[in-house]
Amino acid sequence: MGGLRTKAEPRLQSRGAENSGVRRLPPALRAVAAVAERVHVRGQERAGTMARTRLREDVPYETPYGVRLRVDPLDQFERLMALGLFERHVVDMIRRFALPGSTVIDGGAHIGYTAVVAARAVGAGGAVHAFECDPRAVRRLREHVQLNDTSWVTVNEAALDDVSDRRAVLHVPPQVGWASTRGAPAGGWAARLDVRTAALDDYLDRAGVDRASVSLVKLDLEGSELEALRGAPRLLAEGRPALIVEFIPDDSAHGARRADELFELLGAFGYEAFVPVPSRRRKPAPPLARHDGVSRADILFLHPASEAWRLAFS
Repeated sequence: MGGLRTKAEPRLQSRGAENSGVRRLPPALRAVAAVAERVHVRGQERAGTMARTRLREDVPYETPYGVRLRVDPLDQFERLMALGLFERHVVDMIRRFALPGSTVIDGGAHIGYTAVVAARAVGAGGAVHAFECDPRAVRRLREHVQLNDTSWVTVNEAALDDVSDRRAVLHVPPQVGWASTRGAPAGGWAARLDVRTAALDDYLDRAGVDRASVSLVKLDLEGSELEALRGAPRLLAEGRPALIVEFIPDDSAHGARRADELFELLGAFGYEAFVPVPSRRRKPAPPLARHDGVSRADILFLHPASEAWRLAFS
């Protein structure tokens, strides 16, 4: 995808460079990351800014979560990944609800950070099925699966949707991770690509995955989370996995309608919505509060009859 490379996409290295050795973070960054983990968001942002001049794009680093990554020092999100500060609540939920030996679906896997976290949680006896449709991110996702020796991660270059094998238009802005089939970002430039779609129920049938084995589904699809869930009615009814769903309502009537549809859809399958209670201290199992149905959040949906519910509240 030569014409779409941006400054947010590091150059891929040769196999020799890839195997040249993973480094620990520089001592100063390790110390800053340890402090920033316990402070407010602004402190974490300062840590990320400091990392910009201390990380090298040609060197793979081992993050505090044990994930090996080659990051672009100019990308604010990737710097936070390297420091173990990126979406900590999502990472904590993945580690909590991705059960050993189970199957995890990672929709919107980006460059592989959460997919590798999930792979570490389920172990080699489990499986992770990662979906990403931005070709820039897919190349790096594959690189990081190999770099972390997590061969039980299956990479799927497809956009999760309610219908399989449809051609969808992907709007690709310069920032890796913001590509969307829902349209171009407001006021922003974006290239356009045709990508194929996959419905989760169809995919699980074709891959021979037992729905009862799926412990967790994470969806961060830049606005297409509702369509992905509509493509998984059998999984929701039979598997009842924990769901981590990015929820970004907006002020338009269309956005409000889609928010209502999301809660109505999952409510019809018996799911209830929660969010982790914010805390300055890292807790392996932070308490959960019910989501208000309005606020922007990464929502955890749990079914009362599921193993995830028992883990959360027993």
